Amino acid sequence: DGSGRDPHNPGEATTMRACAVATAALIGIGLNTTGVQAADKVTLEMSGSSRWFTIGSWNNATYAKATGQSFNKVDVKGQADIIFSGFTKLDNGLEVGIETALLSGANTGIGGGDEQNLVDMAYLYIDSGYGKLHLGVLQNGTYLIHVQAPEAIGQWNDGGLLTDNQIIQTPDTIGINGNQLNSTAILPGQSGAFNESVTYITPTFYGLTAVASYTPNDIKNVRGPVNLKTTMHDFFGAGLNYTDSFDGFGVKASAAWARASIGPEWGIAAFTPGQYVNFYNAGLNLSYGGFTLGGSLRWNNHNEKGHGLADQLSLDGHAWDAGLVYGGDVWTAGVSLYKSRVTGHSYRNGGKKEEITFIQTSASYTLGPGVSLQGLVGYGDYKASTAGHDPRGTRYGNVNRGWAALGGVAIEF
Repeated sequence: DGSGRDPHNPGEATTMRACAVATAALIGIGLNTTGVQAADKVTLEMSGSSRWFTIGSWNNATYAKATGQSFNKVDVKGQADIIFSGFTKLDNGLEVGIETALLSGANTGIGGGDEQNLVDMAYLYIDSGYGKLHLGVLQNGTYLIHVQAPEAIGQWNDGGLLTDNQIIQTPDTIGINGNQLNSTAILPGQSGAFNESVTYITPTFYGLTAVASYTPNDIKNVRGPVNLKTTMHDFFGAGLNYTDSFDGFGVKASAAWARASIGPEWGIAAFTPGQYVNFYNAGLNLSYGGFTLGGSLRWNNHNEKGHGLADQLSLDGHAWDAGLVYGGDVWTAGVSLYKSRVTGHSYRNGGKKEEITFIQTSASYTLGPGVSLQGLVGYGDYKASTAGHDPRGTRYGNVNRGWAALGGVAIEF
């Protein structure tokens, strides 16, 4: 067709369309700023938080014995987020800014799971009367507008100490290739919330905001070309958020869709070329008189092809959560529940599914501006759809459950 692209490669065509959209948006902004200089350079400000907890945890003894492991019953966990941000206004009214977050002390999974310091978010934005464009490493647009179940201290879904697999050991076969669902948010490849992406956010009209984003692949902060055969890639997402309040009554709602292609050599399983996954989610929170009640849902719809490969799995599944929180002048407390179920390897394992359940109560007490005591008691339950890597040959290596109790201090600055 004279374009220089391969017309028989749909992945290339999809990527080119995404590049064209992003380029057009940048060109439009560039035309709007021709000949304009900012009065001042960007000046950085620092903010963030530091949260540390002493934890008591009890993993299932049968699981520990079956897998030949032993777990701490007392531990110290937490993290510090240091955010550098700044912006400047151009003479024509455009706002240009940056945000970079240093995550310190959290387990990043790098270097065999050693504790690391990591810049997990780094992006710039351009904001005008026509909307806001994000470019860099950050959450995709559907994540930014997602409304999930309320929780008292921010330890929930993919960001929680219990719910993000940092306390109760996850069986080693659950979540192969990101099949595990521990969040109702839409995450590319389930590899984590932060990926290189471009996101457009519309202005808010009568409480309604729309987003659209493109994430090239599920590998974060890659320098150099990416092999699409080994990644979940070409992740497109779009969504709507509605936030408003009237007569003391508050409403937050969201709905989103995304689609991603699956490389035939993604992870340790094999997939027939041309497979993809559609993601859908929705959430609603209602608040009045200090109480907030709400929840959210997520579905994965995998267009499965060619189940002849022995290690192939299905990404079909769903997740939901619900919560109730009360927040007063000093105290905040609540209870939250999460459940997910995905197909996994069940088609060759007697119909078993991968299932995750979390239930937790949490509370905080404000000591002063930006300083609070926080606590949580919760239960986690994992069931894998395969037998697990069980060196003792038993059938208990694919199931683990346990309790956790934690208390600590949170400082925001």
